[in-house]
Amino acid sequence: MGRQKSFSSGLLYVTRDGSVHLLSIIEEISRSEKLPFIVIGGYAVIAWGVPRQTIDLDLLVAKDAQEAWKTALCARGFQLESEQAAFTQFHSQAFGRIDLMHVQLATFEKMHGASELKALNGTAVRVASIPHLIALKLHALKHGESERKFKDFTDVLRLVHIAGMNVRGEEFKALCEKHGTEQLYEEIVYFSS
Repeated sequence: MGRQKSFSSGLLYVTRDGSVHLLSIIEEISRSEKLPFIVIGGYAVIAWGVPRQTIDLDLLVAKDAQEAWKTALCARGFQLESEQAAFTQFHSQAFGRIDLMHVQLATFEKMHGASELKALNGTAVRVASIPHLIALKLHALKHGESERKFKDFTDVLRLVHIAGMNVRGEEFKALCEKHGTEQLYEEIVYFSS
């Protein structure tokens, strides 16, 4: 059984065999099984330069590849924890939790095309673009659990700052209206001033 240690660049899981980062396993699955993915959630926020901690790895995959990801992860010792229409959760004693968000192929291809290759703990991975990451965070704020609101809202503010986005501009307002709420938009404008 592994131990978790937090580092500013994410979680590193230390096993009996030495240090192995969860992302290196995911990248190996992606290469060997030809299953593309995009890092979203906390690791994506970290990749964009926001120091924060996270306890799971969130990945965006095409809905068409959901079963293949499930097979590949289970073959590597991950246990299926939960399966819903848009999410599948896995857990490993040695490597922690992975959440897969599955979307239609057209949506995945659009987000993959806009994603950027970034290094996280020595592994090169595709990371959601800042606008797409903000859209996902806005969606989570609109529909998610209240205990996550502070973390997701803070992530949005930090990503807006890093990207130098004009929160008063029509493009950002449209993003908020499409994926969030008018109230969220007003709060972001207020706290960005």
